[in-house]
Amino acid sequence: AWISDQLINWPNVRRLSWDQWASLMVEAYGGQQLEIPGDESTWKDWAAGFHGIGFFNSDAVPAPYTFEKWQDWAAAVVGVVNSYRE
Repeated sequence: AWISDQLINWPNVRRLSWDQWASLMVEAYGGQQLEIPGDESTWKDWAAGFHGIGFFNSDAVPAPYTFEKWQDWAAAVVGVVNSYRE
């Protein structure tokens, strides 16, 4: 779908704000019933919920706890998504 294609075609997740990136993930994976992301300061809480969904956990999406910045975690997530589409 269009949103999933955008994950592959994003030149760099670091060019997006937290709200933009997380909202796109909510839209892209709407079937997983992700919650609407909160403030950027609570990104690890939202990311932990994202990671905890079996669909993502079983697909090697990394847990957020070892990442200092949401951008680094998001880049790892996009890397996983892209590796499954190749």
